[in-house]
Amino acid sequence: MLAALGKELMKIPSRDFTEPLISFAKEHVITATRLQGSPLLSQRVGTEGDSGEQIYNLDLFWNVICDSPNDSLRDLSTASLCLIISQNDTYKSEFIQKAGMCILSQPASIPAVVRFLLKLDFAKSLVSTKADEPGTEKLDAFLKDNNVIHSVFSHCTEYHRRVADVIKSHPDLRRDLPNLCIHPGEMRFADQSRLYLDLVLYVCLANSGTAGEILALTWDCYYQNAIAEEHMNLLFDMLMQESEPSLLVSTPKSIGPFASPSAVQGFLAKYLADETKMAVDKASASAYHCFERYFRLANEDLFKRAFVPENLTGTAMLWKLALETRNELVEAGAMDQLVRIYKDSIRNASEDKRQPVEDFIRVALSRAGGEKAGRILKVLDILEVFIGA
Repeated sequence: MLAALGKELMKIPSRDFTEPLISFAKEHVITATRLQGSPLLSQRVGTEGDSGEQIYNLDLFWNVICDSPNDSLRDLSTASLCLIISQNDTYKSEFIQKAGMCILSQPASIPAVVRFLLKLDFAKSLVSTKADEPGTEKLDAFLKDNNVIHSVFSHCTEYHRRVADVIKSHPDLRRDLPNLCIHPGEMRFADQSRLYLDLVLYVCLANSGTAGEILALTWDCYYQNAIAEEHMNLLFDMLMQESEPSLLVSTPKSIGPFASPSAVQGFLAKYLADETKMAVDKASASAYHCFERYFRLANEDLFKRAFVPENLTGTAMLWKLALETRNELVEAGAMDQLVRIYKDSIRNASEDKRQPVEDFIRVALSRAGGEKAGRILKVLDILEVFIGA
């Protein structure tokens, strides 16, 4: 009976599935494998059971993931497939290979396939220190396949461009941007945006060779061409995310997509501290908190000994944020950080402690000029806090 049922389920087009039917199919697959007296997927998918007939086939779920126009059905199929194959590394590796092929051949399915990969937690569940463990080579190939990765992030860029065009034509849709779906059954804007950022974390940590290109594409999508501030802030939330140690990285802990202090410093210098990349006048609180965190991490070693504040990576940007931003929270934070690092430089000074004080006053007054209104008043506020601290 189970064998016949399995065959009939596979005849149903993926687009005709319903939630109860997918749930029923999942239970059928699990029940069928358990009746064989073996763990889930202990035998190959599509092999013949005792009755000589095929009793289960995981392509049923995969087809729904790739082809169904219904987001909730794709979610249910994704959860079902991940549950069923979670106990077998061989099958996880085979579906990772399927995912790579699908990304290259079916661009419209990329969001659903990426969500499947992340749901499967493929980076943590397959990477192993044992080179011959099943699945390790497939995962390594996936993360280092520039064609696959480029296809994913090209799709990400194109998707955000289409959303921007829709918002431009229908400005009223901006009010509910997180729930925007360009096409019926498509993943919500907020979900797709977070999905790509989740993949950025995995890929950059696992394959530093592609990190530069991926981060450039990500910065363009989420900052340079940000559709709204809450969209831009998703990027800074990702950059602030801490990850626990995993087999992907050898460092004790990583922040955002970076597993080393040098990588953090490089990103700070190239993006967060570069005024041509990060516009000072539109810096949000999230952007500043991210900048401040990276600033402290990138210069952490220097803070432990005598240092000249002007020589730190990001000090020039800190002054600009304090004097030119329109955001009061950013202004207050940057001013406080400036006073803090100059005070630290005085405490760490090995000889004449008056020199750092004189340097701070000189630098502050040199930045009081310019065309920006109110700069002199802001500089005086900083000096007042510095003297009173």
